[in-house]
Amino acid sequence: MVGAGTISNTYLENLTGFADTEVFAIGDIVTEVAKEKAAKYDIPAAGDVSTVLNHPDVEIVVNLTIPAAHAEVASQAIRAGKHVWNEKPLALDRVSGNSLLREAEAAGLLVGCAPDTFLGSGLQTAYRLIDPRLEIQRREDGPRRFDLAATIHQEETTSFLLAEKDILVHG
Repeated sequence: MVGAGTISNTYLENLTGFADTEVFAIGDIVTEVAKEKAAKYDIPAAGDVSTVLNHPDVEIVVNLTIPAAHAEVASQAIRAGKHVWNEKPLALDRVSGNSLLREAEAAGLLVGCAPDTFLGSGLQTAYRLIDPRLEIQRREDGPRRFDLAATIHQEETTSFLLAEKDILVHG
């Protein structure tokens, strides 16, 4: 795991509770925080990002860094031969996200990302800012096509990415 901030507690509580999952290492730019989490959750190795990326038993890196670092840390993990699970968003822009997916495909690795709550209050608010005439939840005239997808990260960041394909939203 890379990133030992607040959300890491939830991930670590879950990951350390699965019988078929073992957390081998945790890294953070603040190594003391990583070491505290390692002690709390009985994780054998702690340090910086390289502690995780260079650990021979790590197969997948759970990337819980700040959104601005998601693509770079995930790319480093891929170059280290690791699969990646990013907290949302996958990347801050479409180019970085597509580049990351191409890197993983070329390396024969997988990339996953925590989903945002589709049609949750954050996304609906963002959508209404784009077109205030629409109420996504209350539409009764069938699917609504739109060409923007929004990723909301803890109400701090809103990134709008042009979708490559139409997205059907059912009201």
